[in-house]
This record gives sequence, structure tokens and C-alpha cells, in this order.
Amino acid sequence: MTNTGNILAIVLAAAVSAVCQASLAEECHPRSAASPQLGRWSDTARVLLANGSADSPADELKVQDTSLNDHQPAPPTADPGWHGEKGALYRCAPGAEIKELQPDRLQLDRGEVIVEPSHCLVVTTPLAETQLSHKAVVLFRIQGGNERCMVLWDGGPESVVIVFHNRKLCLTAGQEALLTDYDPNYREIVESDDIGRRRIQIHDLKEHKHIVTAEFSLLHALQRDPLLYDLAHSKDKHDRTLRERILKTAAVLDLVTARHGRYTTTAGY
Repeated sequence: MTNTGNILAIVLAAAVSAVCQASLAEECHPRSAASPQLGRWSDTARVLLANGSADSPADELKVQDTSLNDHQPAPPTADPGWHGEKGALYRCAPGAEIKELQPDRLQLDRGEVIVEPSHCLVVTTPLAETQLSHKAVVLFRIQGGNERCMVLWDGGPESVVIVFHNRKLCLTAGQEALLTDYDPNYREIVESDDIGRRRIQIHDLKEHKHIVTAEFSLLHALQRDPLLYDLAHSKDKHDRTLRERILKTAAVLDLVTARHGRYTTTAGY
């Protein structure tokens, strides 16, 4: 890509980011919490996502034999706000049950948590284990017997790897996975949080276990998820830095994945 092309792409990203900022500033009310191949990012995305934002291609659903660690007893409910050391920060929604097992391992049993590691970190949940190998910002949500992992920002290839039922799934910014050990219904997949999604695919595993992969709207997430809404409107310096990083990533994704179609809160699979 030429220097002129780089400059033009950055200008376009800035323009889209400004639109995202204006949209986020509009009044919005968050709702109460009740593919194997998702495409690869272009070289343009890699240029735009440098200097502090996501820089990783979407990856395929990879199958490898592995085993999950046994879970410890459920920890007490965590207080809202940021917790942990600088190497592994996490922000909890009210009612979340999370425990620091080791410096490089968290256990989430219930609720919603934003995790921001800066080193290798493993997050264990009742159904799965998520390996965070690079800098990333990830939203975990456990409710109604299912688990959702939403990548808000990542810092390199394979930054977020989910291990579920002896399968490995790599996610990048703007992608999510919904994990269940039963047949998920329509509302759980696309309507539970009013966040727009696209390219939804359901992967049937053995024993009624399922992985539902999708691309989701980062801007919708900031507007409509209660925990992210609080972060987006916080005056805290760290929260504002994360918000800007997520908005920049959203702007880039709008540019390089526009061909994937519109985000929708209705069925798209």
C-alpha cells in the first residue's frame, strides 16, 4: 500500500470514528442483562489498527485435543468496578462471581466481567476455558446456563482462544462466541441484549453442546450493554482510554468489513 493510500485510509477511519463518537453521545438506555471462517482482515486494517488498537486476522475454528481444568468452589460476589493488578485488570457488573486463583488465572462463575490482561491469562468458566495470550479487552457474560465471550479489542493473532469440549476457537475484535450445553433458542442467540450481529453460524458439537459464532457491533455494545454503557460514560481516565480504543477499532471494522453486511438484532443465520 502506498503512503498516499495509508493516509487516505487513516483519514477515512478518523471520519468514521467521529461518526461513532457522535452516535455514542446520543441519548441511549442500556437494557437490563437478562464461523469457523469469519474472514481475514486486509493489509489496510493492519495499517489502521497499529499504534494501540487491534492487529489480528480473524481465524478459523481449530480442533485440537485438550482438557479443561476442574473448577474451584464458587467465589463470593465481587464488588462493581475495577479489580486485580495492573497485569490483569477486570471490571465487574453487580452480582458477578469471580475469583483470582493464581496471578495468571481467573475463575468466573456467574455474571458479567470485562477483562483486560497485559500478559498470558486464563479465564475459566463453568463450560470453557479462555486463553488470553496478548493484550486484549474481552467481555465475558454468564447467564441462563450459557456463556458469551465478546472481543472488544485485541493486540495480536490468537490473542483470544476459547477451549470448549476439546475444541479451540480463535476470536478477534468484533467477534463473539456463545457457548451452550443445550440447544440454544432464537432469543438467546440474537435478541437477548439488543446488540446487532451478523454472519451468525451455529456449530453443533457432541452431547447437545453448541458454539454460536458471530460478528457484533462494537458501537451497539457500548450503547446497550449495561456494564459497557457505564464504561463508555465514565469520567475515569482508564475507562476513557478503553472507550477510545474500542471506538477506534469499531471505526476500522466499519471500513474493512463493510462487505459483510449490516448488523441486525433479528435472525441472520
